[in-house]
Amino acid sequence: MTLLKIQPDRQWFIQEERLRFAVAADVPENLVPIVIFKDLQRSIDILERLRGWRYIDTWPSHVNITSPCCPQIASAKPGRKITMRFEPSALQADSDDAHNSGMATTGEDRLYVDNKIDWVAIMHFWVPGIVVNPFDDAEYKASLTEKEGFVSPNRLPKELLAVSKRYGNGTGSPG
Repeated sequence: MTLLKIQPDRQWFIQEERLRFAVAADVPENLVPIVIFKDLQRSIDILERLRGWRYIDTWPSHVNITSPCCPQIASAKPGRKITMRFEPSALQADSDDAHNSGMATTGEDRLYVDNKIDWVAIMHFWVPGIVVNPFDDAEYKASLTEKEGFVSPNRLPKELLAVSKRYGNGTGSPG
């Protein structure tokens, strides 16, 4: 007797990813890919290992893209190399400071004080997609019972219903 493990088909999507790297300001533009190579390889490995993404460097022969993300993908032909692009980042500041405290330095401070220029590596990945069929989702929700821990809204206390209406029925937005 053999045991078969059956996995459902997985749907994959192409996603453009922009990875930021800080490079010393005295590095010429054509040497940026060489300077950040180890960090770039480490970032790709992390995305592949932890998120399940797959880096695309050659365009596959079996893919039709209906809504391309960039001109490079729109003009891609089977078997052709997809090149990684590098460009200066729109945010020339430490992104932690900009996101956490809202205190971003200007681009001149980053260049003249830190002696760095932030670069973005633009590349493409296969990303596993999550496809939700609304009919299956509605059927699943209808099949849940109180025995499994789910209660219909008409059996909830009025105080809880008032709170759930105030906060958009659990979505976090006022409704």
